[in-house]
Amino acid sequence: GVPISGILFGGRRSTTVPLIYQCFNWNHGVFTGSTMSSETTAAAAGLRGVLRLDPFSMRPFCGYNMAQYFDHWLSFGKDNKQYDKLPKMFMVNWFRKVGGKILWPGFSENLRVIKWCFDRCDKSDNDEQGALTTPIGYIPDYKDPKAFDTSNLFGGQFKSLDEHGLEKIFNVDSREFLKDLTMYSEFYKSFNDTKKIPKTLQDELEKLKERLNMEINQMKPL
Repeated sequence: GVPISGILFGGRRSTTVPLIYQCFNWNHGVFTGSTMSSETTAAAAGLRGVLRLDPFSMRPFCGYNMAQYFDHWLSFGKDNKQYDKLPKMFMVNWFRKVGGKILWPGFSENLRVIKWCFDRCDKSDNDEQGALTTPIGYIPDYKDPKAFDTSNLFGGQFKSLDEHGLEKIFNVDSREFLKDLTMYSEFYKSFNDTKKIPKTLQDELEKLKERLNMEINQMKPL
């Protein structure tokens, strides 16, 4: 078969989630996939703009208990001899908005994001080169053009995007992410009457909560 170097998950969020971030490791990646969320669109049934969980984008299609589905993903990380060969995992969000307007121009500019992912796939889990560490994972060091290519990005065709806009696209507000944790926890609890969510994912949820709270406690008061 063909080796897989990276896996990109994608959600549609107008707030909270940055343009791209890399998960810390395989288990954190599975946790991230299991808590994927998107805002509903006109193409989806129900109200538009409602946030809903869609783990691995498989909720309507998974033919068996999703706790078992998550455990299947986790099983790939249990082989210590092959662990270094596991794909890196990323979460992408092209749809972050300010004032109702999507910040990232998209289309061919998405290659800048893909290029950063390619570069990260060649590095070990703990390698921070070209990246900034946040409570949710690694984001590009977007102020370093050698780490994240911004050549010819500002001005010209995309006059509305500048350095300040790019900073908003990659902003990680721990207070906003902390609000999502209640939704994640309730979703995990919904499995208690059937097959419980793997403890590994419960632990990842607690670790994320700790990292977010630590970041919040270190923030300077306004």
